Amino acid sequence: MIELSTALAAAKMIYGPTFNPEFTLKALSYYDDGNLKKVPVHHKERLLEAVRSVDLDRLPLIERGYEHQSDQGLEQ
Repeated sequence: MIELSTALAAAKMIYGPTFNPEFTLKALSYYDDGNLKKVPVHHKERLLEAVRSVDLDRLPLIERGYEHQSDQGLEQ
């Protein structure tokens, strides 16, 4: 299982400064719109627990890994 803080750090690495992890945490914590009121309490509690466990000032460092290079132009 991937922790929420790790997922947020990965999104921040992918999307750069345009990604604001705080908006994601707020979205995961709000249940008053539309049919979100129907989300079972135990699911809400689990999501809220995950949100509370995130320290936005201490997201894990995610570095870019191997990026697939096209085989075009390579001789065989």
